[in-house]
Amino acid sequence: MEYHVPRLLWENIEAVLVAHSRRYVCELAKRLHVPEKELLQKVLPSDSVKLHLYESQSTTHQCKAYLQHDTITVFCKKPVAYHSNYCAFHRNDRMLVVDGCNPIIVERLQDKDTMEPLWIMGTNLINSKGEQVGRINKEKQVITRWVFEEATATVATGAPKQIDTQ
Repeated sequence: MEYHVPRLLWENIEAVLVAHSRRYVCELAKRLHVPEKELLQKVLPSDSVKLHLYESQSTTHQCKAYLQHDTITVFCKKPVAYHSNYCAFHRNDRMLVVDGCNPIIVERLQDKDTMEPLWIMGTNLINSKGEQVGRINKEKQVITRWVFEEATATVATGAPKQIDTQ
């Protein structure tokens, strides 16, 4: 799962977390009747975990492997593994795409997990089979989704009825 957090917010969260952790450890030291400094050194060691924060708008650190959704092929876009152009899953195993074709460029619709995956192609919404299922107006932020239901045909039997039109 991927979360995008602005850098300033992350730095504030980290500072608050460290301050509360120190306060909690100091309270524990008082209750356990042990020196605070010793407990702080054991609970909050000086070694740290290295995190890589990347700008969320940049595509340079997103996986370049292709994923197939029925007839639509899209980029994976998960964070890449260290010193690679691909995520940990696609580093060794990925789909190959035949060069020389002119693919139609589509954009993934940011939706909830309750809907099927939809893509934006101009002003049209298409599903993973490439079928047009609606329209989108980005300026008005309006989506029109078409729902098709299969009609059941019934066959009438018997003699035709005559209708009087007097």
